Amino acid sequence: SIVNTYPNPSGNNFKIVIDDKTLVGKVSIKLIDTRGNLVNESIYEIQNGVNRININQENLSKGVYYILIENESSTSKKIKHIIQ
Repeated sequence: SIVNTYPNPSGNNFKIVIDDKTLVGKVSIKLIDTRGNLVNESIYEIQNGVNRININQENLSKGVYYILIENESSTSKKIKHIIQ
């Protein structure tokens, strides 16, 4: 299974790539800063196979963020992403 971001590090525009059968269906994608603050949350429908999600998050401060991807049955994946 593949769950990652590219480019990483990036500016305010990057992609999340998901190819994971355990995440097929409706997922919540949360962007969280290092203090644990929720910066953004969106809902996406994940299909079987490779999914590419464009993220365009204006006004992000430079630094480390965590992307938490969670489905309705509480399966989750966490990605460390750097904004520079």
